[in-house]
Amino acid sequence: MAIPEETWKAEVFADYFGGGLFKYRPDLDKIDFVVMNNGDFSVLWAEVKRNPAGIPEMFAQLILTIGKAKTFEKYMPPQWLGAFDSEKIVFLPYAAASDIFYQ
Repeated sequence: MAIPEETWKAEVFADYFGGGLFKYRPDLDKIDFVVMNNGDFSVLWAEVKRNPAGIPEMFAQLILTIGKAKTFEKYMPPQWLGAFDSEKIVFLPYAAASDIFYQ
């Protein structure tokens, strides 16, 4: 039996980002996975897929989600964007994609 997605995301957070330096915030403007530092600034916004998915498709969905909600105007953008599924996790500097939001 598969575990619920929110439980799985919380486990990924604990495995990779736990230890007290960061906190997990689910569903910030429909972004699947948000990691914040203890000063309440985002460090990572990420797209999550439970099953294996293509990296370009995951980043495209994340960018569309951020752009549609204009999350970058409401919250200070993070240093990193990310995408992960049951097989991989990938990070991209936010600055490498930021120009897309203004097109």
